[in-house]
Amino acid sequence: MFNNVVLDVVIGIVFIFMLYSLLATSIQEAIATGFALRARTLRDGVINGMLCNTPKISLWKSIILGVWGFLKEAVYTFIHRPAVSKKHKKLGHFFYDHPIIKNYGSSRVFRFPSYIAGGNFSIILLDVLRDEFSRLEDGIIAFKLAGTAGSTEDAVRGELINAADTLKLKDLFSYYASEYKKPVAERVTGLVIEEDTLRILQLHLRNSAYNMDEFKRRLLVWYDDSMDRISGWYKRQVQFILFFIGISLAVIFNVDVIQIAGKLSTDKDARKNLVDLAVKEAESYRTVVDSQRSAKQVDSVSALYRKSLDDARKKIDSGVVNANQVLALGWGDFGRKADSAAIIKAEFGEAKVADTIKKQRLDSLYEKHYVRYKAGHVLSATFTNPSKMTGFLLTALAISLGAPFWFDLLNKLINIRATGKREENNNSSGSTAGVSPGHQAVNVHVGSQTTDEEAVG
Repeated sequence: MFNNVVLDVVIGIVFIFMLYSLLATSIQEAIATGFALRARTLRDGVINGMLCNTPKISLWKSIILGVWGFLKEAVYTFIHRPAVSKKHKKLGHFFYDHPIIKNYGSSRVFRFPSYIAGGNFSIILLDVLRDEFSRLEDGIIAFKLAGTAGSTEDAVRGELINAADTLKLKDLFSYYASEYKKPVAERVTGLVIEEDTLRILQLHLRNSAYNMDEFKRRLLVWYDDSMDRISGWYKRQVQFILFFIGISLAVIFNVDVIQIAGKLSTDKDARKNLVDLAVKEAESYRTVVDSQRSAKQVDSVSALYRKSLDDARKKIDSGVVNANQVLALGWGDFGRKADSAAIIKAEFGEAKVADTIKKQRLDSLYEKHYVRYKAGHVLSATFTNPSKMTGFLLTALAISLGAPFWFDLLNKLINIRATGKREENNNSSGSTAGVSPGHQAVNVHVGSQTTDEEAVG
């Protein structure tokens, strides 16, 4: 029942998706490492996500700015990042200028950490806020004097110096709130805590009842919640990258899922060979898939994951080659025998090749412009055929789902297929045992068959 053509076709397609997802993931991980994508996403999340105002812009502008920011970050991998002027520095920039953050950097190229512990976040942020209090101390004293009758500057200054840190933060936030009530032209220059961040900090300080330990705990919870959101940003970036890698792999290797499904449906030998390969090789990919599944933002885990990918890359490459050979994927001669001569003749205005000299000239031209004609054939076959383009897009979407998804699905399908085989074998045995005593069962031996062959069907 389960060992039918449809199930075998699905197993074959899922196996192809798993192999190319692993290949795409290894490429994506190399890109993420080379461009320090995790560290840059974390930095962007802290500076432009947690510690700044939420921009009031349209969806399309947000997408354009996101793409532009990604391209700029890619360029900054190879050139020196321009320093942010003191006039434009905000709380997040001062946070990343802190010595603890700089100490996390591994080199001048990879200057920012991929992970910041929650405890360190609260320590750094409080230290930056203390520095901001010291910078604005005179303004805060003037603000308190204006609201307190009969006090002197020295008395207020002494009160501030001896106050607890939470009360200093309360005065700092109150001073900022008073400045934001003024028209923009009348505000003090150099305010680094933006309004949205100020309201969040005031909320956490009030809810902590001005207890420093409780305030730190609330900052930690805020940071953890923000990290969940930033992790979502990173995953979306990875999926976009995987999609573009997937579409590239689909075009380069001619992995058209529609064509593959048609071939597996009609070619019994290709279907059997690919299913046998999937059943035999699927379990051997468990290690690299499990590494991908457990990969988090932590540097050490990411390093282990990259190592496992390096160890498995040869196996992935060989698996892709084997699957491609079974299905005859790829572009082959890229149309050399079928239409390259026609392309050259049209390009040079020759109606046909009549003699050996002209033919040799065509061959020479083809060898000289080998890449050009192959690329032209691939692009023509891709963009002039809606079915093939759809197949490539479906392949890219499947690859973007990731290898763990396809690995789990493949194992479930293989188990269903194996269950169906066992049920069929049991039914066959039961029928033989149930022959009436008056009739002798006739056994016809077509050939020897091993247990392993029965298992894979």
